[in-house]
Amino acid sequence: MYKNYPIVSIHPEAMDAAAAAWAAEQQGMFWAYHDILYANQSQINESLLLNAAKELKLDLNRFNRDRKSKEALASIKADMELADSLGISGTPFFVMNGEIFSGAVNAESLKTRL
Repeated sequence: MYKNYPIVSIHPEAMDAAAAAWAAEQQGMFWAYHDILYANQSQINESLLLNAAKELKLDLNRFNRDRKSKEALASIKADMELADSLGISGTPFFVMNGEIFSGAVNAESLKTRL
């Protein structure tokens, strides 16, 4: 399960990206959208957010409505409040089988703990 924790102090476009990914999720395309954003982290802007939605053939009217909705903001805020309540202050952060992983963790170290 993915939870949003946009850190706007170091990524000014983080909240917009989180809302756009939430909107993509409403059309069943969260991970594909996430992958496009992740591959283009240094280029995240309004143009990329829209082009990614077009590339994935999302319904653009619904996408734009959803990403600007109260529901999107409420979902992201709930994720952030959960993170704050758990003492999480940065990303990435993983909990797997009850074990906590913070920061960049390579796949091999995760595999050895499964």
